[in-house]
Amino acid sequence: MLVRIIKYIFFILCYLYLFVKLLNKKPNKNFYIIQFTLFLSALPILILLQEYISTFHILLIFFFLSILMFKCINIPFNVSIKVTIISWGISYFLFFIAALLVTPIGYQLDTHLDTQTSDTIAMFLIGIFQILFCFFLFKLKRFKKGMTFLSDKTPSNTGLSFSFSILITSAFLAVYKNPSPLLIIPLLYTLISGLSIIVWWKSNLTKSYINKITSQEISEQKQIIIEQNKNIENLKQHNYELSKIIHRDNKLLPTLIHTTQEFLILFKSSSSKELLMENSSNLLRQLEQISEERLKIINNYEFKTKNFPLTNLFSIDTLINYMYQKACANSINYNVSIQGNAMHFTTYFIKESDLRIIIAELIQNAIIAVNNLSKKYILINFSCQNHNYIIEILDSAALFHDSVLLNLGITPYTTHQDAGGSGIGLFDSIDILKMYHASFEIEELYNPTIYTKKIKLCFDNLSQIRIKTYRKNITSIMSSRNDIIIL
Repeated sequence: MLVRIIKYIFFILCYLYLFVKLLNKKPNKNFYIIQFTLFLSALPILILLQEYISTFHILLIFFFLSILMFKCINIPFNVSIKVTIISWGISYFLFFIAALLVTPIGYQLDTHLDTQTSDTIAMFLIGIFQILFCFFLFKLKRFKKGMTFLSDKTPSNTGLSFSFSILITSAFLAVYKNPSPLLIIPLLYTLISGLSIIVWWKSNLTKSYINKITSQEISEQKQIIIEQNKNIENLKQHNYELSKIIHRDNKLLPTLIHTTQEFLILFKSSSSKELLMENSSNLLRQLEQISEERLKIINNYEFKTKNFPLTNLFSIDTLINYMYQKACANSINYNVSIQGNAMHFTTYFIKESDLRIIIAELIQNAIIAVNNLSKKYILINFSCQNHNYIIEILDSAALFHDSVLLNLGITPYTTHQDAGGSGIGLFDSIDILKMYHASFEIEELYNPTIYTKKIKLCFDNLSQIRIKTYRKNITSIMSSRNDIIIL
């Protein structure tokens, strides 16, 4: 009886942890306390079910847990069923692996202790290993965000089938208690099914990531097309305005020539200085007005038709120009500097799709930050420094709030909610950089003339978060973050 209680307690803990982590949820501690208390209160009933109708006890527990989690986490019932099957299947798989590891220890315990005591200790050790395997599984970068793809409209059900087969196999093993060499077959099948779930999980994460990137790219391309169409319409309107000015100039220039000729005749023959000054002032005003109109047209034309250096990466160049159109719409002075071979960079250091995501997020953040200022400046700089590829985004916005710096790389945080900011872009950028062991650096520029701060992405294989600040209060506030280097 004690062995069963220990077994079910660890199974419940493992199941609760897996269910929440597979959905990538972050419930508070009270959730775990309440759920664990409910399961403990139901434990005697579950043990009795195993005693009298053991063939179906696992499936009955499974449906009970599905309904309970569906009510507590407020997720669709079909998703709750899927996640419960998979969580239960993975729990049994980890139990099986833990049992294999503890088996040699169990044989040693049997030689020194009575059967009841040795079985109790062995089951406790199995439970400890089972929980440790659970924690270790989600410490891996590949699996730390769970199986969020299960909420998709058309997810693959292969892992669901393998998990359900593990449940059936476990039910069979609970009934067939006589030792036999044939038991190696269901045990081996459990091992293969468990490993298949892991492979399926990894495969679907990759597929989900590709689908997400593809969907985002399609959305951005559509937006770029819309912006390009607007730009074409603006150019058409601009050409129309130029044609009107040229048409007007064709009429105005002969008039100015005639006025100048009259002025020269008057200058030779007239003795009235007042009349001469009046005519001179009128002519000067007309010339100044024409000059001012032409200067505005030239400046406007240059602002809307700026050509940037190219990275020769289609998605990056398209993104830079798309962000330029957004900057133009908000009257932001936007510049780009490119040095080095960007194609070599995306071949050996980072995927082009990931680079595009990071640049898009950081430039968008800069646009939001400077949008409401009188001086709006953004500079994107690609370069090589100390044999490391560097990407810098400089802007003229206010320095980062201490709360943003304190939450850097831990959780999304923003002070621009009213302008559409969420803090997710900065958080995701740091997360992606960690995959490539690149460093993320914020530099506050002392006595700035144009730019106030700089975000630097340094592919130095150090995977650091660094802050260069001249504010003493930031240095003291950030002392609690041992993972951030203050320069």
